[in-house]
Amino acid sequence: MATISDLTRAGVLHPVGGSKGTKKGKTRRFYATDAALDWIVGVSRNSPSSPEGYDETPKLQLYNLLKAYTSGDPLVFDQEFHPMRPGDKKIWELKTIEMRIFGFFSDVDEFVAVVIDYKWRIKLYSLSEGYKNEVETFRYHLGVPYVKENGVHYVLS
Repeated sequence: MATISDLTRAGVLHPVGGSKGTKKGKTRRFYATDAALDWIVGVSRNSPSSPEGYDETPKLQLYNLLKAYTSGDPLVFDQEFHPMRPGDKKIWELKTIEMRIFGFFSDVDEFVAVVIDYKWRIKLYSLSEGYKNEVETFRYHLGVPYVKENGVHYVLS
């Protein structure tokens, strides 16, 4: 079974946003696959305007979500994160007004982003099920551990 450290050393996963101590003194970590990192870098470099006309750009939306997550700020359940339904696959979604980040918690306060896309694209092209399958395939083929219990308290401190 591969550990997150093994996958980071091998270049399969990339730490994003640094590891910061939370208000409780713990560290929240955010990792991205190559595809997720490419998406993050693309939004950061290109700084596109909001496809849906919001005042906050996708770059700022993503920055605010990652800052809140890595700094240990509370995230609003269902508004900023939730388990995908049905929850038996233990796939989670972090989200902004316009973006969805599909991934999983490999441990408490340790999120792995596998796929990121705009909400409008996911709905228009019915991509949600395919993205959930990508997360499951990533975990299965690499033997990555993940939190198998239900509940927010198992994934965030």
